[in-house]
Amino acid sequence: VDRHPWEQVITIEIKRVRLDHGGEERFIKAPRPAPRVRKATEELGTAPITPLLLRLSLPSIVAMFVQSLYNVVDTFWIARLSALAVGGLTIVFPLQMIFVALGVGSGVGLNSHISRRFGAKDPESASHAASQVFFLAAVLGCAVILVARSLTGPVLSLFGSTDVLRPIASMYLRLVCFGAPF
Repeated sequence: VDRHPWEQVITIEIKRVRLDHGGEERFIKAPRPAPRVRKATEELGTAPITPLLLRLSLPSIVAMFVQSLYNVVDTFWIARLSALAVGGLTIVFPLQMIFVALGVGSGVGLNSHISRRFGAKDPESASHAASQVFFLAAVLGCAVILVARSLTGPVLSLFGSTDVLRPIASMYLRLVCFGAPF
């Protein structure tokens, strides 16, 4: 059966693990990466570094480009509303970059940990760490939403918002913060 690459990532083989639990024999199901994932993982340690680096860095490059393009396009359309709207956007922009930094920083740290686990030939630990990324993103995203929604005024004042810009910046921040988990 030929499967889509994403299906290969989430498809797992089940192996039986015997546990001796007080004289009682129990079996548990332990996930193992699918063959295609194992092959890709082995490639990380054997493939030539330059093509591998280019192939693996391309998604990050595209993501950073899209983020920059998003801000340019956002400024273009909001500038059609008013100068105050652009001012509100400008106040919120550093907060958006903090959201991105939290996501990228936790992603880079987790990637480093997973890479070290693969290098130590411990794919089970690497798989467990990779599964935690969704939980971490949800927790960080919810924390950002809570802070942005409950402390909007003080946070915007901290970033230089004036009384004139605060209502517009507040409205924009309250909308943008919901994208933080993603």
